Parts: sequence; structure tokens; C-alpha cells
Amino acid sequence: LREARRFFQRLLDEYPGDKRAPQAKQAVATINEKLAEKDLRTGDFYISRGKPASALLYFRAVVDNYPGTVSAATAAARLKEHAPKETGQ
Repeated sequence: LREARRFFQRLLDEYPGDKRAPQAKQAVATINEKLAEKDLRTGDFYISRGKPASALLYFRAVVDNYPGTVSAATAAARLKEHAPKETGQ
């Protein structure tokens, strides 16, 4: 998927006015969502295994690497939900 995304992104960068640009843009968005979903599921796996610190790394990566995706919004909510609680000391 990453190689396909690079291909489509290169097409958009080099030929922004090409008649295939809208399809390439949609392909990049679809691929980004798929990759984001994969990392989100990995974070959820770590939560299910009682490893919130590892999960938070994946959730943060989704938010940082795939902004604007549905998965990024979900990951942001998971970050808030599973963030370490502050102690009042």
C-alpha cells in the first residue's frame, strides 16, 4: 500500500492537472485511511493486552501521520481515553 501511495502521490506532484489527478487523489485518501485503520487496530490490540503505553504510540502515530482521516479522529479520542491520569501531588 505504501508503494502505491507513493506512486499516486508522485503523479499528483508531477502532473497536478492530469485528467487522472482526481482518481489519484481519491486513491491516496483511501490508502491513507487503510493504513491508519491498521495502526488504529494495532493500538486497540495493545489496549486489549493491557499495554496502554504501546497503544498510545500507535494512536499518536495515526493522529500525526494520517490527519483528516476517520481513524485519526478515533485515535484522538482513544488518546484522551487512555492517557495517563495526572496525580495531584
